[in-house]
Amino acid sequence: MSISFSFVFIVILILLPGLIFRRLFFYGEFSKQFNPKRNIFNLIILSAIPGFFISLISFFIYDTFIRDVDFNEFINVINNYAKFSDHNYVKKYLYDIVLPFLSFLFTFSLVIGMTLSRLIRFFGFDTKFKLLRFKNQWFYLFSGEAMKFKKLETVKPLNKKYVFTKAEILIHTPIIHYIYSGVVLDYELKENACNELDKIILGNAKKYILNNHGKKVRIRPYNEKNLLIVSKDNTLSIDVMYIYETVEKRKKNYEFRENIFNIFLILIFFIFLFKFDSIKSPIYQQFFNHGLIYRILIYLFVIQLLYFFLPYFKDPDKNEYYPYSTYLLKAKTPEEKKIKTKILFEILIRLLILFLLGMAIYFLF
Repeated sequence: MSISFSFVFIVILILLPGLIFRRLFFYGEFSKQFNPKRNIFNLIILSAIPGFFISLISFFIYDTFIRDVDFNEFINVINNYAKFSDHNYVKKYLYDIVLPFLSFLFTFSLVIGMTLSRLIRFFGFDTKFKLLRFKNQWFYLFSGEAMKFKKLETVKPLNKKYVFTKAEILIHTPIIHYIYSGVVLDYELKENACNELDKIILGNAKKYILNNHGKKVRIRPYNEKNLLIVSKDNTLSIDVMYIYETVEKRKKNYEFRENIFNIFLILIFFIFLFKFDSIKSPIYQQFFNHGLIYRILIYLFVIQLLYFFLPYFKDPDKNEYYPYSTYLLKAKTPEEKKIKTKILFEILIRLLILFLLGMAIYFLF
């Protein structure tokens, strides 16, 4: 029984945090790097290593800032809970100490997994340090980020921002060689493989053949609204060309401020969810006399208020930023009128959310 429970304890305290961390660390284009179907031994090792350090860090933070915990007593109660004669003490300890800590541990694993990989991407550490680079090499090639690699920095254009990638794909057939040319819109990796290309999706595509003199002869046009899906099978080579444009300094500042703000929101989430004994404010201590739903509603309300400290609108269609003050300017073109309408709509939506959250807090609590 003791061995069995110790094993469960290791799984809960080390393996589960590691699995949560790895699952959320590999996101988006890199999600296939976390493969639960891989060799079970490798999965356990790769999950146990970060899980061990996450458990240590979580225990230190919890013991230092949230609530004092005797580590020896914690382990003793977990491993020998069936031997205690005072079952009420064990039950109270589990509910008051163990379960809150496990909630913090799993939440911390989730947040660290989500934020660490995004911080690596945001600061470009994966392009600067090969040790931190994700295995999906095709993402770096097709997104233009390969030009940020140390070996390629000398050929990257200065003061330019990547816009899109054009590709020429040479296809081999027994009879003739074809070339497909177009803008790389997307790609697919092979199933259960994080670095093996399966298909490339091209837009504004053109098809060529190589004549006897080795020159390209266009044989089939595609309009811009059509997509061409090219299989990696029989592909001899893929030539890529990156298109750049001059980027405004203002846009860089907006992106930086937005990312820092999002990281800040994630950090204060812990302050609202878990009671930090190190914060001596009476208002803060009384705040935790309320239930979890109340604290979450207050957190969402605060988030909406803080968003007004980022007074700009991000147009997802163009990936452009517009200050709210743009609404006060006179629109001279239909496009500017459309932007003003979107800005007004976003402001009204934020005010409506604030109102609904305020009403929920007032009437429910």
